[in-house]
Amino acid sequence: MGGGATNRVKITEASGDPNGDPCGHIHGRRFTASVPGIYRVAFRASDHSTNGPGAGPIHAPGEPLTISFQAGFTIASVTRTNSVATIRFGTATTHDFILQSNTNLWASEGWVNVRGSARGNDYFQSVPDPTATNAMKFYRVQATLFVP
Repeated sequence: MGGGATNRVKITEASGDPNGDPCGHIHGRRFTASVPGIYRVAFRASDHSTNGPGAGPIHAPGEPLTISFQAGFTIASVTRTNSVATIRFGTATTHDFILQSNTNLWASEGWVNVRGSARGNDYFQSVPDPTATNAMKFYRVQATLFVP
């Protein structure tokens, strides 16, 4: 949701009893994404009980914890400084990755490896392309399953 909207997800089955669910757990709770992309999710613990002073919460809200994850393999960003473009993409330890470029997005040929194959590490990786001198350049990441 845009514009600072917040979606709340219940993480406990307790109904306000301070001793009812100390671990904040719901059996079978799963999160998933059905569209490829890079996702950012922020978690913030917030006490909505009425067991504290003046029938308010016992605990103050925690600081947000933001995590990123990806569905499929996706380029997260492309930034350019003079003739160097830096391409950032998510990886997985189960795959090898090759970053390629082309000046024609729709071409089936002409894609050039920006660098050789790199093993994924479950983190975002950034690859510089020092040949980004054209007015327009397109990038893609090819992922192949790592076979030891």
